[in-house]
This record gives sequence, structure tokens and C-alpha cells, in this order.
Amino acid sequence: MRRIEPAAEKKWTKLDLSYLELEEVPPEIGKCTHLEWLKLNDNKITSIPEHLGQLSNLKCLKLSKNQITSIPEDLGNLSNLTELWVRWNQITSIPEDLGNLSNLKMFWLDNNQITSIPEDLGNLSNLEWLVLRENPITHLARAIWQLPKLILCEPFCDHTPQEPFRGPCPSC
Repeated sequence: MRRIEPAAEKKWTKLDLSYLELEEVPPEIGKCTHLEWLKLNDNKITSIPEHLGQLSNLKCLKLSKNQITSIPEDLGNLSNLTELWVRWNQITSIPEDLGNLSNLKMFWLDNNQITSIPEDLGNLSNLEWLVLRENPITHLARAIWQLPKLILCEPFCDHTPQEPFRGPCPSC
């Protein structure tokens, strides 16, 4: 990819690789250690490589509208991440390690195949937005409702989606 080499050499903090029909995240992206914002939307990516978990400066990662089926545990190492967008994919579960993302404020998971939200996401003390609509969720960890900064969420009480509302979030 012609965009990745200059991004690494010139220490870019933003890189947009959307709409390129990529089938995988190029391994060279691991050289872009200064990236704070990475957008890979609207491609044909089927998996998130573990080496993305080594981009420790990332604050925003957008992987929406791809064909991703799982999220690697290594993304839980991105301690500076404040936004994670994995909308419109085929993701079936969320790794517990994402509960380590202590700075995460926005988590967009809508339009996937997720059936449960792990208890460990209750550790996301800075989470403000959690978007879960259009998932066949059958279990939502109670700890989610205790998150102190959660102001927008789309709860799935009794397995039925409700309209989005602004917090504080009730107990199901």
C-alpha cells in the first residue's frame, strides 16, 4: 500500500484506508507506531490482525462495514483507545480482554451477530456510549448498568430492543 510507507516514515497520526476493497489489514500497518486514528471502513476485511494491538498510540479505530467475524484479545492492550467502531460486521462475541480498555468512551457494536456482552465490560469506567442495536443479544452483563459515565446506551431488556435513551441506565 502506497499510503502506509509515508505514514510510517513521516510519523502520521491519522490514516484512512477506507473504500479500498482490502481483504486484510496490511501487515505493514504495524510500522505506523505513531498512529492515533486509523480508519478501515467499507472494505472486505474478514479478520482483525493481532498486530493492531501493538499500535499503542491508537485513540480511534474504525473497522465498520467489513466482514469481520471476531475481535482479537490483543485489542485489549490498546490502553489509549477512546473509540472503537466495529459496526456492520459479522462479529459473534466480544473478548473479555476488551474490559481492559480503561480509556474507552465510545463502543459501536451495532449490526453484528453478538449474543452476549461479557461481565468484564463492566470495567470500562470511562465508557459513555455503548451501541448494541441489531444484535441477537440474549445476555447483557448487569455490570454494564453500573458504569458511572454511561450516558447513551441501547439496552436489550427481556431480549427486546428498546428505543435509545439518555442515561442513567436502568437495571433490567
